[in-house]
Amino acid sequence: MEQENYLVEYTGSPRSALISHIFHLGLRSIHHYREWCQRHDFSSQEKSVNDLWKEFQFYQESQAQKVCDEKKLIDFKDAVKRIYERSLAYEDIYHPALQTIYDGFEKSDWAEETLNFFLYLQRHSKLLKDGEYAKAVVALLSYRSKWVRSFEGWKPKSHSLKKQFSGLAQHLLARYPVPAFMENVFFQENCLHQEWFIHLGIGQNISTASGLPLKLNKKMAHHFLLAPEKYSAEDAFIWGQIRALGGEASLVETLRSTKAMRDFARNDFWLTVFRFFIQFSNISKEQIGPIIDYIIEHKFEPRRVYTSLHGFVDEPPLQPDFTMKGRTGASLIREVEKWHEDLGKRRVGAKIKWPHSSEINDFEFHEEDEKNGEPRLWTIRQLLTNWELFEEGRILKHCVASYVKYCVNNLSTIWTVEREDNYGRKKLLTIEVLSGRKQINQIRGKKNRFAKKQEISIIQRWCQQEEIESPFSV
Repeated sequence: MEQENYLVEYTGSPRSALISHIFHLGLRSIHHYREWCQRHDFSSQEKSVNDLWKEFQFYQESQAQKVCDEKKLIDFKDAVKRIYERSLAYEDIYHPALQTIYDGFEKSDWAEETLNFFLYLQRHSKLLKDGEYAKAVVALLSYRSKWVRSFEGWKPKSHSLKKQFSGLAQHLLARYPVPAFMENVFFQENCLHQEWFIHLGIGQNISTASGLPLKLNKKMAHHFLLAPEKYSAEDAFIWGQIRALGGEASLVETLRSTKAMRDFARNDFWLTVFRFFIQFSNISKEQIGPIIDYIIEHKFEPRRVYTSLHGFVDEPPLQPDFTMKGRTGASLIREVEKWHEDLGKRRVGAKIKWPHSSEINDFEFHEEDEKNGEPRLWTIRQLLTNWELFEEGRILKHCVASYVKYCVNNLSTIWTVEREDNYGRKKLLTIEVLSGRKQINQIRGKKNRFAKKQEISIIQRWCQQEEIESPFSV
């Protein structure tokens, strides 16, 4: 692109010019642009068009150098051989997939066969060119002693990396078909779950596998195998239980975002809750999450209470003997609504702070209103004190104020979605992201409503920018 052509784009407003410039630099937001400027010693103050052109030239030159460096480094086949021969050091490898292959050689007791395995995959597929799939392939390699077939008998039947990996995993480790969702275990560093795949692959029943988090009867074990492809192995256990009890698939999907899905140590109690939801199927999906939060808060969570004599002390939960007996859907919803009201009236106490996430940034997005053309600003920012959680819950009338302990212990991060226009700023949604996993656990609006279409599109932009696992299909 010539300078004259680049300048043509900057005849509009300064704001639209900057957004277009950020796009040309391959960046996703003003926040990332400021970081880019700081990293490359460019000013973050107001800039002329010539300043923007210099930045664009720098970007083009750096991209060209990057491509040149990668070409020098990666003839893929040659790099794999050099890793095998130990003539290519780890610190000289910049391609994530090749770094993973290096680790694969380090962990393997069959160096020559490992080389042949990698070279075979390099010739017949593109699995090793992708960092995440390369890690999953190395996970398969770690079970070399349990392979039921030679890798040389496998040929991909699709150009899809997902289908290629599926075929390879089933070929190497399964004499009998294993459900597709179980293939996800090789993308996670959990050897126990990978052993379950092998257990199923040799024709054994999941109920007899070692290390299961809960017991499955015959019917539950059958439904476990029918869990959706997107589910984790742990999700599939709850799917098996609820489907065997007669619950709808939509109930399991709603419960996936609740803490009951991972509380296997108390599974006997949660089974009574699942039966309750199945019995009172008229409870709306929006109410299920708040009901679970209410139960956890009252039955399991110790209370932190201030006393004049001893300061803050832990006291037992409000209702440690809480059961589902004698309750109806309507009566339990009334209890939850009363709890939300009490949370809104509760005194907050001393301010408690926690650090901002080191993995996820705040977000802003500018647009024009489709109806009147007025500017509108969307923001997603992390809530960092108990006071902010209290105010969020008071305005949106939900129970996020009870999540202080999850934020303090870095189990979750809580984010607020706000929209600002000529009429002011308005809170719309609260988002819980599981710490360490970059995965959205739940999204709730006022009175626990679900996100609307336009709000979902904004959240998807944020998820794409920050590489967060989105709960919405794209």
